[in-house]
Amino acid sequence: MFRALLQLAFLFATVLVTPWSRAQSAGAVTAADLNRQSVELTRAEPVRARQLAAEALKLAEADKDGAQQAMAHVNLGRSALLLGDYPEAIRSFQTGVVLARQQAEPVQIAVAMESLAVVLDRTGLQDQSLNLHREALTIFERANEWQRAAQVQVNLGNLYDGIGQKEESRAHYLRALATLDRIGADKGRGSIYNNLSQLDSSPEQSTQSLEMLDRAMHHYRQENNQIGLGLAWRNRATILTRLGRYGEATAAVDEAQAIADATSHRLGLSAAHEARAELLLAQVLGATPTSLSQSLLGGAGRELDSAIAIARELGEDNRIERLLRMQAEWAEMSGEPAVALDRHKQAEALEAVRERQDSEQRLVALSAQFQSERQQLDIARLGEAAARQTELLDHTRMQRNWTVVGSVLLALLLLLAGSLVHTRNRLLSAERAQNQALQSAFAQAEQARRSAEEDRRINGELLTLAAHDLHGALGMVVGAAERMLGSGQLGIDSRQQVASIANTANEISEVIGNLVAITALDRDSPALQQTRFDLIQLLDDLVQQWQGRAVGKRLRLTLDVGSIQDGPAWIVGDRIQIAEALDQLIGNAIKFSLPNRRIEVRLVLDPALARIEVHDEGPGLTDADRRRAFGRFQRLSARPTGGERSTGIGLALVKRIVDLHGGEVGFAPSTFGPGACFYIALQRPDQQTP
Repeated sequence: MFRALLQLAFLFATVLVTPWSRAQSAGAVTAADLNRQSVELTRAEPVRARQLAAEALKLAEADKDGAQQAMAHVNLGRSALLLGDYPEAIRSFQTGVVLARQQAEPVQIAVAMESLAVVLDRTGLQDQSLNLHREALTIFERANEWQRAAQVQVNLGNLYDGIGQKEESRAHYLRALATLDRIGADKGRGSIYNNLSQLDSSPEQSTQSLEMLDRAMHHYRQENNQIGLGLAWRNRATILTRLGRYGEATAAVDEAQAIADATSHRLGLSAAHEARAELLLAQVLGATPTSLSQSLLGGAGRELDSAIAIARELGEDNRIERLLRMQAEWAEMSGEPAVALDRHKQAEALEAVRERQDSEQRLVALSAQFQSERQQLDIARLGEAAARQTELLDHTRMQRNWTVVGSVLLALLLLLAGSLVHTRNRLLSAERAQNQALQSAFAQAEQARRSAEEDRRINGELLTLAAHDLHGALGMVVGAAERMLGSGQLGIDSRQQVASIANTANEISEVIGNLVAITALDRDSPALQQTRFDLIQLLDDLVQQWQGRAVGKRLRLTLDVGSIQDGPAWIVGDRIQIAEALDQLIGNAIKFSLPNRRIEVRLVLDPALARIEVHDEGPGLTDADRRRAFGRFQRLSARPTGGERSTGIGLALVKRIVDLHGGEVGFAPSTFGPGACFYIALQRPDQQTP
């Protein structure tokens, strides 16, 4: 009978301890459907798309489906972006990135990053946008998401075009085409060729630009993209006008206007009127009879009036500003100086409003980004607290269940020995009190650790934010100095002073960059982007980058890879960080070498190690230098030979990077006799083709 009662007690305990099973909710499926509908309606009906995304978010949160929550936040951000609510778009995209990271979904992470990069670019935060574009591109390429990777390349091309870096823009557009070639895809080629045609407006490149437009129109026709086709015709008319081929330009404008009328594309119609006005004004310059000139001017005036009216209807302030300036030019050619002055004033007023709005928008975006980051931090803290409370509740429930079991067992044991019950109860009480004390101590220690980590993270973010602001200010100083130097209006003394200002600003910017880099590497878990890359190619790129500085100081900088010139030297590590370490060593050799000396970068390989040596004919190292060479803020006995600034951080940064890669950094005698040799030794992977 006792055995039967014991089995009954065990069965009762099993029922109490085992949680109730629940059927899987259908909410996740519904949330996925709503998210898909939101994506389909985003461009056509952004308000409805936002409503669907909000409903999907509620269902996903109820079902605790992190993947669908992340997608819903991305869809909310896309709708907000199209509706012009940039702060809300930033908050939604950042939340999407955080949730996607929690789900360890690389493609979702990259989608959210790319969306956030687009809105940051539109709000003037190009540096942050550029970093996010690059990170998203890396993820898409690793996941073989080549169509998405091509779109990121296009976005990078647009970003570089917007900041005036035409060659970088061209390179990314060409990489996008190569990616589409790789997967045999045609979608998107028309826009890429159209963008390429607008990068160079010089007459020498006009033939190539027209060829690009021919390709663009071919793909637009294949895609039945009438809007894009109209844009290509307008661009073609502009190029032909610059070349003086007015008949062909007129035909191109007619095509663009016909497409705009057929598709009811008001913006395209305004652009067609603008192109025709530009064509007529160009013809005025070559018109001989006064009557013909007046006729052309009259036609140009009417086209400009139509273009401005449509632009005002659409609220296109940037286009209105450009058209007003054209109208001022038209008024000057028509002999109406008062009208020209009025249009210039209107254009300048619009420009001032736009600049103020851009500045306010940038500030709002920065504020939204900061608030979103703080909100995510608060959410993470609440999540951790909720997890601890849930764990404590489960523990309490378990204790309660086992207490019931213990009561049943105690009832059975009372039949056998009452004294054992009293002893067992006393031991259980003591153990419970000890567990509670240990839990309290562990909780306090964990809270202290988290608080210290948060303080360290916030300090690092503040330093990064301050460095970003200082970089921007210093960039403005350098830009102003370079414009003054290029104006040709300064005397010799003034040019020397302005050049000194520019050099000092660049040096301060370098110091700030090193401080931020070494601070980031000092964190508990620095994020190294481990990739497999060719060390020879990296060294060749760095030597080429430093050749200009070396030639300026009359130094001979060479690369020696010995007998391994016919093949790559693979290595695994963070390519950017390793490049930074090598860049510091080469830069130091140039900085401390006198003119007419040699500097040699040498690569020595064996099956297990890759050793990179930088030899110079500089002053070498003293015993004191050797003891403190890799300390922070330690300036050695040698002094820069070209007036450069020595921060005392570079070698410390090199050592930190190499330590994170498990390598070795040190110095040895230079093979040139006098001078020094600094080296970095890194572990090599198994020698296989990647």
